[in-house]
Amino acid sequence: MAEGLGIEPRITESKSVVIPFNYPPTIFFIKYCMNILDILYTPLDVPPQPKYQIKDLRNWLTENYGPLARYKNVFSGSRIAAERTVENYPWDLTVAYFNMTDTGPGWLNGFDKKFPELSKYMYEAFGLPLEEVGLIIFLPMREKHKGLGFWHNDTDIAGLRLFLEIEDLEKNKLYIRRMKVPYDIRPNIPLPMDEKKYLQDEVFECKILSSTQCHFLNNIRAAHATYTEDLGTNRIAAFVTCKMDNQKKFFDLVKPLILQSAEKYKDHIITWEPEVAPPEGFEPS
Repeated sequence: MAEGLGIEPRITESKSVVIPFNYPPTIFFIKYCMNILDILYTPLDVPPQPKYQIKDLRNWLTENYGPLARYKNVFSGSRIAAERTVENYPWDLTVAYFNMTDTGPGWLNGFDKKFPELSKYMYEAFGLPLEEVGLIIFLPMREKHKGLGFWHNDTDIAGLRLFLEIEDLEKNKLYIRRMKVPYDIRPNIPLPMDEKKYLQDEVFECKILSSTQCHFLNNIRAAHATYTEDLGTNRIAAFVTCKMDNQKKFFDLVKPLILQSAEKYKDHIITWEPEVAPPEGFEPS
């Protein structure tokens, strides 16, 4: 299990840590031939984030982490269990918008009033109407966390992610690994994840283009983990996902954006490929 190591993945442990992509696919291949499920990571081609005070966002998240904890129960039995059981868990999950079953309450504790432009951006940037959104949740890094987090595949298949802040891109990374099997439906893998059973050995570093970028993470054919070099790092991510039992429609809405972005950022995308076993008798030097 990778979590809790407190160190960056080493080549000797993971075979390689690769900045993608050595042989980027052609735009024609991405547009006409590629299965979208084979795109494991791509930056997203969206407008820049609006201006706001990041200090105010940090304060809102700190103040509401405890009072809004009950809204994380939607992850009961899956990701919220990890917060209680996984060693070196990275985040203080805080929900800002909740409407999983069309019964509200919607924006929580005045987030949309405090950050009117940012709240709109968090769904409009992806071309989504608010009525299709079920959950917007922030993942500020815990002050006492450093090192490698834990390998996991989130429960949403659309994989829409934002960075709101990364203090130092050289010291804060996002890693991804291919699943051994090219699943068509997200596998519900217990945590801690059995890496030898589910994951290929090779570890890829996702190319983060800016500290406020939006990106797509594949939770069907890949697992990912964070890495933070120092304690007390200011790093805030967020994800936007759909209502209960509406994942396919939601994913269909954002597929054009993912494909368009993969074309634009073809030098940085990571794709699924089968694991190639070394020739019989091969011994690394």
